[in-house]
Amino acid sequence: MRRLVGLLAAIGLLLAVAGPVAAQGPERFWTEETVQSFGPEYCGFPVELVDTFSANKALVFPPDVDGNSRLIASGAIKSTVTNLDSEAATDVILGGKVTVFFGGDGSVRAVGTGTIFVWYSPAEAAAAETGAGLFLVQGRATEQYSTEGVLLEADYTGRLVDLCAELEG
Repeated sequence: MRRLVGLLAAIGLLLAVAGPVAAQGPERFWTEETVQSFGPEYCGFPVELVDTFSANKALVFPPDVDGNSRLIASGAIKSTVTNLDSEAATDVILGGKVTVFFGGDGSVRAVGTGTIFVWYSPAEAAAAETGAGLFLVQGRATEQYSTEGVLLEADYTGRLVDLCAELEG
């Protein structure tokens, strides 16, 4: 979910600077396919996630009078997740809705429903209900970040798929 949060945060910052355009209502755009690499600290081996298809639309809302804003992304992304040591791979289809709330104080809260990709490093494991690793949440995932971008809490309801375990072979 943070991959989307980071992309949308950068776009949100750009739109906040371009206030007159954003004041006309939410800005709409389609997200693009990406490639993301994860070091062995996540699964015990390096992993690469490659999007092969994206039909994901995002809405960026202008800040309110208190500086709070939000972004909403919905749609579907098809990705391949690969263990770069063994070349074991699995295809995943991510779909649903992610809403990111940007507080005027700099805090961030993200809520995703559907099939959501989340990942947490060993340093973030204590704040994440899942622990460290790469996961698919089929249900609802919530993440809360401090004003410095530090993960404070991450939880989920629904089914959890441990992608590291699936790729271990």
